[in-house]
Amino acid sequence: MRHALGLRARSCSILRQVATATCARRGSETLRKWGRVISAFVKVAHRGGAGPRPFSLVAGCRHCASTKATQTFAGLASRPGTLTSHLAIPFLGKFPGVSLGCAGLASLCLPGKRVWACVLESHRSRLCIAATTNGSATAGRWSQATFPMAAASSAAPAPESSPAAPAAGPQVVLVTGGTGLVGQGIRSFVEGAGAKDAPEGETWYYASSKDGDLRKAEDTRALFERVKPTHVIHLAAKVGGLFHNMAKKVDFYRENMLINDNVMEMCREFKVVKLVSCLSTCVFPDKTTYPIDETMIHDGPPHSSNEGYAYAKRMIDVMNRCYRDQHGCSFTSIIPTNIYGPDDNFSIQDGHVIPGLIHKCYIAKRDGTPFTIWGSGTPLRQFIHSHDLAALTVWTLRSYEEADPIILSVDEAAEVSIRDVALMVAEGMGFEGEVVFDSSKADGQFKKTASNAKLRSYLPDYKFKSMKEGLAETCKWFIENFETARK
Repeated sequence: MRHALGLRARSCSILRQVATATCARRGSETLRKWGRVISAFVKVAHRGGAGPRPFSLVAGCRHCASTKATQTFAGLASRPGTLTSHLAIPFLGKFPGVSLGCAGLASLCLPGKRVWACVLESHRSRLCIAATTNGSATAGRWSQATFPMAAASSAAPAPESSPAAPAAGPQVVLVTGGTGLVGQGIRSFVEGAGAKDAPEGETWYYASSKDGDLRKAEDTRALFERVKPTHVIHLAAKVGGLFHNMAKKVDFYRENMLINDNVMEMCREFKVVKLVSCLSTCVFPDKTTYPIDETMIHDGPPHSSNEGYAYAKRMIDVMNRCYRDQHGCSFTSIIPTNIYGPDDNFSIQDGHVIPGLIHKCYIAKRDGTPFTIWGSGTPLRQFIHSHDLAALTVWTLRSYEEADPIILSVDEAAEVSIRDVALMVAEGMGFEGEVVFDSSKADGQFKKTASNAKLRSYLPDYKFKSMKEGLAETCKWFIENFETARK
């Protein structure tokens, strides 16, 4: 394996195949999980003079867009791109429970050079890398180097205040915002199809605003003291539609920051084993390339229409890593695309697009008036049914072990325009009157196409509910529950 990659590499696909075969042969759990194509970036901190140059290596999975570890090293051969020096790399000590553990293709960036490299081998004693400065993985002479891992005595100290191992006993899962759209979807899943996979004795608590105001630290602490959760799914947030976000940016920022800070700190203090928080695709930059993926969250400012909410949500991703690095906490986050389904907030002023359209259509049918949609109807969106999101959120809690976020979304091909959604709502509601698009109203961001490649790498065969089926079910639920539905 090492000699083969030390020779000329003929194609990226060859490297991927060899890397995959290596993972399968070695058979360790780490490599089975992380043995996909990886991405590594070298940032040279000192460009002048000859001799070794300090650099940083970020090793992660290019396919699933996760980052496993970051470490600054003090040695690099004086000729950029030839990894020939030997140095200590205290990965395992600095990142408890994390092994580089990747075999696959990597891209390294050096001043004036684009270097392709392949991690050949990684374990507690050494890291082997093959690299070429040709600028292409398909040609060029490859060289390889072996870096000894640092001894345990030279490792960095463990994170302060690391959570102790949880006491033996059944899991208690706290769901904040548990009576809302996603929380009720999770309840339906856990009590139905998901029950067969639940750990023995697992119990769930679905918290609502009646359990306390999570903007207040004392209320949040009281909730944790009462429930004593071992796991938390954090859904509680101040949310609203486009026009509500535009009008109350400060409120959305401040209230969500308070809620998130209180919940995360209580999870640390109460030694919660796993925290899964919910983000939104609005965290992504307004000006970006599509499809967006998990690596692009902080690449630029979000759309100005909901920047208060978006920046508060972005900070969850930042704090997940901070809590991991300082306290050793297992915090992660999910990024669902636009959610719809039963138990939503169907407010026309403050709700999201689909529940707002359903409520508008209900009134138009009842009153014999046109069904008027704000905006041109041209923006494109991916919508996920709350029951699909519930199943995937529980999977994240039980099986997803990365701190980096994961997008939970239908495939890119399932993206639809708001116009098409409105027409499907009209059909689901049995509305036969005039449908009007009021283009004097703002459209918001035109598209936010998200890639679910990372999710598909874990669950390639997951089947999502179709948009037409999901909308028909949601319309039916709203009609049957009109008197009690949130609106």
